[in-house]
Amino acid sequence: MKYKTWKALEKKHPELITLRSSRVWPKPDIHQGWLDLVDELMTELKKDGLPDTFSVEQVKEKFGGLRFYCSNVPKNGWDIIRKYEEKSFQICEKCGNPGTPNDVGWIKTLCPVCRKWENDKLTEGQKELMKRMEEELKARK
Repeated sequence: MKYKTWKALEKKHPELITLRSSRVWPKPDIHQGWLDLVDELMTELKKDGLPDTFSVEQVKEKFGGLRFYCSNVPKNGWDIIRKYEEKSFQICEKCGNPGTPNDVGWIKTLCPVCRKWENDKLTEGQKELMKRMEEELKARK
């Protein structure tokens, strides 16, 4: 993992600073594991040059995947953004290692180690509920 903080990423891509000046979404809502992915996305967007009016509105996790919202995107920009949003479903959002989304509960894309760590934080009641939901899901298939 090359980037450990959003501020370090902003140094390479100052266009991301507009996020902090936004009154609606003052900071990105993603974990460390996807910072390199955002770096790759921004680097590819910049290849053909960004218009002066380009701005990043929001960066977050939603349904286990990266969401990258911006305005005044360059030509082919949406294709590039979608490519990296799709790629995020294969990368652990916590550590950046290969990961997969879960089927039940709050969807997160995690590697096996981070998933175990997340599951260990659950209370016994939450674990029981997750187990019943997984069994019900299997029964439907």
